[in-house]
Amino acid sequence: MNVLQHSKQPLYQQLATVFRRHIESGLWARGARIPTLDALTDEFGVGRATVRAALGELEVEGLVTRARGQGSFVSAASTQADIRFNIACTWDDLVEFGKHNSLEVVTESAGAVLDLPAWCRNEGVAAERYHRLERVYLRGDVRVCFSVVYLASDIYLKWQDRFKTRAIATVFGETPELALGQALQTLTIISAGDDTSNHLRIAVGSPIAEVIRRVYDPDRRLLYWSRVHFPSKYVRMEFELLAQPLTAGKC
Repeated sequence: MNVLQHSKQPLYQQLATVFRRHIESGLWARGARIPTLDALTDEFGVGRATVRAALGELEVEGLVTRARGQGSFVSAASTQADIRFNIACTWDDLVEFGKHNSLEVVTESAGAVLDLPAWCRNEGVAAERYHRLERVYLRGDVRVCFSVVYLASDIYLKWQDRFKTRAIATVFGETPELALGQALQTLTIISAGDDTSNHLRIAVGSPIAEVIRRVYDPDRRLLYWSRVHFPSKYVRMEFELLAQPLTAGKC
């Protein structure tokens, strides 16, 4: 069965994504024995080393256990498939969300300043220069999101020690000197490209939630622009549709 794609993502990571879907869908039930190494190599047309590496990924994540001489099994209590994250719908929620994730720095233009790219939507006034930051945020072993951020250089340089170890919005929320005027957010469901698939370890073309954020000071200067990609399997959105609970009508 050829479900693997031509992409920059290694074959074993693509195969691990397929195996995760088997577990999440129940095709591979919890506690059940996974097909043998030979059966999986025949089914997916890959080498034994690729299958071993893919199962190794899932073992590290706690989705699979392996016993010498017995084979591989889906963990009886597979927690990762049950994880869901609410997309922050208020500024306070966003500040709080960043406190619960660890940070993996992908790239950081610490020594270079850039113009804001033309493709970054901006309703206000751009800063003179920006620093580009790329991060992966994790909660335990789960890769929660991959973000690309353009942060006004004067702000980055003033508080760079904080920005290097904390989520951008969390630093803003915990720094009273950073006065905010407006924060906007747009969410779209799209497909993962090569960069996102590599950083989040999901297959190219997997559905993801793309969140674009623009944060301004009171004078409408763009303090930072960010594009954040969440694997859709972890995303949940919840809104309060009524400010007060309904009460039973009178008879």
